[in-house]
Amino acid sequence: MATQGLITVKSGWKVLMKIVAGCDGDNAQKVADQLQKNWPVSVEDAYKIALEAGFGDVRCLVVITDSELKFEGEDDGEFSVRYRNTFQRPEFNPRWDLGTADHVVVVDVLKEGKMLVAVGERAEELKKLAAALNRVVPKGEAITQDMVDAATKNMERVAEMVKSPEGKCKVIGVDKFSYEDWVEAECGTSKEAIELAEKLTTEAKENASDESIATVFYAYDPDGNYIGGDTWESGERGGLAK
Repeated sequence: MATQGLITVKSGWKVLMKIVAGCDGDNAQKVADQLQKNWPVSVEDAYKIALEAGFGDVRCLVVITDSELKFEGEDDGEFSVRYRNTFQRPEFNPRWDLGTADHVVVVDVLKEGKMLVAVGERAEELKKLAAALNRVVPKGEAITQDMVDAATKNMERVAEMVKSPEGKCKVIGVDKFSYEDWVEAECGTSKEAIELAEKLTTEAKENASDESIATVFYAYDPDGNYIGGDTWESGERGGLAK
């Protein structure tokens, strides 16, 4: 039967895997039950489970994680891009632009013992996301999913930018008027990075009437943790997280 089917496996808020079929979507629950029972499941095993349960066929069945994608049909060029861009939207069917499906099953494999930790992490992430959206969405304008996706991608970009695999302490510059950011310097010690960030922020104060449009500099340790530099002494630092 030509019915769309989507199975999403997530852990709390994070999507771990999607299995998408362009036919026989009414068998989604059978596959979902097997995944939940046997999780963790590899992409290859999930693909086999789906075919054995009659969920889709080799022409339309897709299994995707954040790092793998299995599909034996033809890719039109936009196919994998759409799947990647909508991966973290658990109920979105990436076969279609509208994201709808006849049968959608979402399986949460989060263990009960980890629930409180996950909720705490999600709450902090949502707080940062709300702050990021507040800076770029005009007052009174509706927030769209595209805006949320863009803000989330930017947060992920920043999270990687402030880290240093080489073990350096980075000094990051942020123009709070244009929201541009950049790596100003990489220092050998945290003391050096903090002193440089404080010096640059203090110097930039002379060209700003208030903190909301200032250029500020923040120091981060190699793991991406904020360690100092903001002489405006504000809790919010232009979108970069402490």
